[in-house]
Amino acid sequence: MAEVLSQDQIDQLLSAISAGEISPEEIHQPRDRRRIKIYDFKRPDKFSRDQIRTISIIHETFARLATTCVAAHLRSLVHVHVASVDALTYEEFIRAIPNPTTLAIIDMAPLTGSAILEIDPGITFSMVDRLLGGPGEGAGYSRDLTSIELAVMEDVLVRMLGALRESWSTVIDLRPRLGGIVTNPQFAGIVPPSEMVVLVTLESKVGEVEGMMNLCIPYLTIEPITSKLSAQYWYSSVRRGSQTLRPRVGDLEVEAKVYVPTEALTLRALGELKRGSRIRLPGLDNGEACLAAGERPLIRLKATRLGPRGQWEFAVAILDPWPLAHLDLLPPAEQAASDIAEKAKGLERRVSSLERHIQALTRTVHRATDAPPSRGGAAVEPRESSAAEERAEDQRSCGPAGPFGFLCAGDIEFLHGLFLHELPQTSAMILSYLDPAMGAHLLSRLEEETRNHLITRVATMAAVAPEVLERVHDVILMMARLARAGQLPRHEPLEVAAGILNRVGQKVREEVIGSIQESNPRLAESITIHMFQFEDLQTLEPEIMQTVLKFVEQRDLAVALEHTEEPIRQRILSLMGPSERECICTEAKDTKGTASSEAEQAKLRIARIVRGLWTSKAIIVDPRPE
Repeated sequence: MAEVLSQDQIDQLLSAISAGEISPEEIHQPRDRRRIKIYDFKRPDKFSRDQIRTISIIHETFARLATTCVAAHLRSLVHVHVASVDALTYEEFIRAIPNPTTLAIIDMAPLTGSAILEIDPGITFSMVDRLLGGPGEGAGYSRDLTSIELAVMEDVLVRMLGALRESWSTVIDLRPRLGGIVTNPQFAGIVPPSEMVVLVTLESKVGEVEGMMNLCIPYLTIEPITSKLSAQYWYSSVRRGSQTLRPRVGDLEVEAKVYVPTEALTLRALGELKRGSRIRLPGLDNGEACLAAGERPLIRLKATRLGPRGQWEFAVAILDPWPLAHLDLLPPAEQAASDIAEKAKGLERRVSSLERHIQALTRTVHRATDAPPSRGGAAVEPRESSAAEERAEDQRSCGPAGPFGFLCAGDIEFLHGLFLHELPQTSAMILSYLDPAMGAHLLSRLEEETRNHLITRVATMAAVAPEVLERVHDVILMMARLARAGQLPRHEPLEVAAGILNRVGQKVREEVIGSIQESNPRLAESITIHMFQFEDLQTLEPEIMQTVLKFVEQRDLAVALEHTEEPIRQRILSLMGPSERECICTEAKDTKGTASSEAEQAKLRIARIVRGLWTSKAIIVDPRPE
C-alpha cells in the first residue's frame, strides 16, 4: 500500500475508516469498480431534485395567491397549501383520481401542450353551494356536473388561472387559458399514458370541507424551460431584476430642498414662535447650506454676494459633489421602481380580467342566441333579433323583469325536472327568485322532505354575487328555450341506456345486462333500476305496492291508469287494498278526460319515485320479466 499511497493519504484513509465513512472491505475492492445505478425505463428520471424543488417554490406562491382570490370570490374561509410535488407517469395520475371528478384542461400558452387541474368533488360542490348562497356543504355528492354547476365553476377556475400566471411570472410569461371542464378522467388524454408528469398536490379547505387539488403538468409541456427550473437561475433572475433597475434610477424625479443651518433654539423659544418671528441663520452669513433629497443631505453648497448697487444676491456654488453610489440611495430607488413595476402588473392583471370578462360575455351571447362563435376573424351573420331583445321578449311574455323573470307557469314541468338533478342549494336559489305563486305551485309538486329542506335553505340563504346570478340566469334561459322547443337533452345517461334496452327483446336485454354485470355490477344494477317503467308496477309484490302508494299522489296514479291498457290497469289495481282502490276510482271520476300528454308525465313521475325508492334500498324489486 505504501508503494501506491503516500503517508498523508494513508492517514486520511485510516481517519475515514475510524469515522465510519468507509468500511475496511471497500479498501480491497478493485479501484476501477463502477457504481451501478438501477434505471427504470418505464419511469425515466426527467426531473432533477433541483427542478422539483423549484416547481415546489413556484406553486407555494400559487397556493397563497389561490387562497386569496378564491376566498374573496366565495366570501368564505379558504386555505390552500402544497402537500407534495412528485414525478410519475400520466397513467399513474389518471388511475389515482376518482371518477367522476372535476378536471380543468388548461392551455399553457406560450408553451406547447396542456396541463390538468383536478379538484376533489367535495371541494367542487362546496364551492358551488357557497356561491349560490349556501353554507358551503359539499360532502356526499359524487356525480357529473350539471350545466349550471359547470358555469359557476368556470368563474372559479378562471380566477385560479390568474394566480397560476402570477406564480410563474419569474420563469416565463405564462398565459394559461381554460380549455374545458370534464368529469371523466378517460376523456382527459393530454399526453400518452407512459409520459412523465410532475404532480403538485395541494391540500385544500373550503369552509369546513377538506379535500385535494392536483395540478398535473406533463414534461413535454415544460421541457423548453427546464433549464430555468433551477435554484441558480431562480436566484440569478432576482439579481438580474435588481440590476435592471439601476439605469432607471437616474430618471426618477425626487423632491429636492436646500437647508441652511439655524441658531440653536430652546423648547420655550420654539413654543413662542409665531408669524413674523425672526430666526438667525448664522450658517447663511458664512454662505453654508446643503441640498437634500428624501430628507437625506446630498451636496454641500456655498453662497456668495453678487449684484450691482450693493444689493445682495446669493448664487449657489457646488462644493464636493457626492456620487450617488456613495449615498446609499439605491434601496429606496429600487423600492420605488418595484412599486411602479407592481402597479404595472396590477394594471396588466386588470386588463386581462377585463379581457376574460368580455370573452365570457361573448360566450354568453352566443349561447343565448344559439349562434356558434366566429372563427378566424370571419364576420358573423346578423340575426333577426339580438339576445337582449329576445330576453326582453321573454320577460314581457312570461313575467316581470329580474332574475328568471322569463319563466312562466308553462315552465313548471321544466323546473320540476331541473330540481331533480341540481344541488338542493341551486334549487333553493332559483325558488327564491321565482314569483311566489309560481314557487308555491312548484313546491307542492315536490316530496315532503324535499319541500321542508328547500324552504329551510331559502330562509337561511346568503346573498348571491351578481355575476354568479347572471351566469345561472343565462344557463337556465338557454335550457328553458330548448325545453319549450322540445329539444332539451337528456340529463341522465342511465335513462338513455335504459330506454334503449326497454325497446329490445328479452334475449338481447339479458345478454347486455349479463355482460355489464361481469365487469361492472354497480352499473348493471343502475341500468336495471332505470329500466323500470310505470307498466312494471304490475310486477310488484302487494307489500311493496303499499310502500310505493305512500309516496305517489293519488291524482297522478288516477290519471296514469286512465291511459293504461285495461289488463295492466286491473293487475295494478289488484295489488292495492280495498280502501286505496276506492280512493283511486273516486279520483279517476274527477280526472276523467285528461290529455294523454299529462298522463305520460304522471307515469314518468311515478316511475321515478319507484326508482328512487329502489336506489335507496327502501324497496327491493325483482327485474321485470318479459
